Order: sequence, then C-alpha cells, then structure tokens
Amino acid sequence: MEGLDHDPYQPHRVDFYVLLWVGKDWVSHTLDFREYTVGGGETLLITKGQVHAFDATSKYQGYVVLFTEEFLIQHVPPSTRQLVRELANYHLSRPQVPTPLSFSQHLEPLLEEVAHPNHGQAQMVGAWLSMLLITMKRAQPKQRLALTADVHYSLFEQFRQQVENQYSHTRDAKAYAETIGISYKHLNEVSKKFTGKTAKAFIDQYVVLESKRLLTSTLQSVKEIAYQCGFDEPTNFLKYFKNLTGMTPHQFRER
Repeated sequence: MEGLDHDPYQPHRVDFYVLLWVGKDWVSHTLDFREYTVGGGETLLITKGQVHAFDATSKYQGYVVLFTEEFLIQHVPPSTRQLVRELANYHLSRPQVPTPLSFSQHLEPLLEEVAHPNHGQAQMVGAWLSMLLITMKRAQPKQRLALTADVHYSLFEQFRQQVENQYSHTRDAKAYAETIGISYKHLNEVSKKFTGKTAKAFIDQYVVLESKRLLTSTLQSVKEIAYQCGFDEPTNFLKYFKNLTGMTPHQFRER
C-alpha cells in the first residue's frame, strides 16, 4: 500500500469511516484488538476513532470506501446517518455484516462516480452511500434488527453516547443514570439487555478500550494517558488497567 503515512499492517487509529467489503475469499482483520475473519461478501464498518490493522498474510480482494464525518453531515440524510451508529454497535453482534456478493454491484457505481467528477457529484455520492448503508442495515441478522427496534434501544444509545463523551470526566454509573433521567436500577437493566453487562462493567470496558487505543496509536506516556482517561493519579490507572486486563499498560504496549 504505497503512498500512506503509516504502516497499514500495524494497529492505527482512523479519524474517518471505512466500509471494507471482502469478496469470496476470507481474510483476517484486526479491529479494536480483536481478530475477525471476514469474507464471502461480508462488509466490515470501521468507525471514526477505532483502531484497526490489515493482515499481511491475507489476500484482500474487494473494495474499501472511506468517508468523513463532515461528508455524512453535509450529504447524507439524518435518518441514514443514524444507521452508521446502529451498524457500528458491536455490543449487539459481530462487527461484520453478511452483505451478499451482489453488494459489489452497488459499490462500483459509487467508485465510478468518484473517479469522474461531474455536476452534483457530492450529492450523487451521498445518495449511493445512503443506499449502501440501508442495504447493510437490511442485511443484518433478524436478532440484531429486533434489538435496535426495541423500545429501550434509544436509552441504551443515550447511555453509550454519554459514556463515549464523558468517560474521562466520570466512571460513575449513577451519574450517567441521572444525566439520562432514569434510575440506576433501570440503567442496569437496559445495559444488561443489550450488552449482557452491568452499566458499571460497560463503562469500565469502554475506558479500557480507549486506553488501549491511546497506548497503541499515540506516543503519549502512560502518565499522560492516565490523565487523559480521567485518573487523578497514574498509579490508580495502573491498578485499574491491570485489574481489568491482567497486564500493566506498559506490558500491553510492548506486546
């Protein structure tokens, strides 16, 4: 992969979105420190802020579509933009969507449009991207579709977004329940329904994930990362990280 400013085979963080469609052959792909096998027409959505890595031993045959948050806001309808969050909610199922091999027939016109600038190109690309996202939504397993249609799903989404935005300020599940406007007991019920984890366990899981992302994608010291993740004392961060992962931040970084 020539012309890149990073090694795509090493974990790296993206500040945009990626649709990775893989044809018949199967490949290994690492996303947020877990290895997934993707192929047979499946599409993997990699979202802004995640850490991923291509596998040097796999032969990728398919398409990669990159798009930014700004493009989504300007050229994709709000209702379709919401699909990005739903599709990326890996707490509900696997990250890959079993799109059919014919999905490539929708990708080719989009890439053709990008390759040949014309009047209204951005709007046309936005329309094609919207269709791809809707097609991916339709291809999701029925069980996952049922979860996103659940009456409590909007509460879980509020909780998840609050954690992603406020994790460095508080890890107190009761504080999140108060912000959302529900009881701590109800928040726990909602969290368990969609993730199988208590609200506190869900918060801890995200804090550790974000810590790992920073440890692998930046040159910040462990002390700096501890402060960025909301810990007043680096030693507290070391204990917290080791208790939840079984290794110290230094050990994780040096793996």
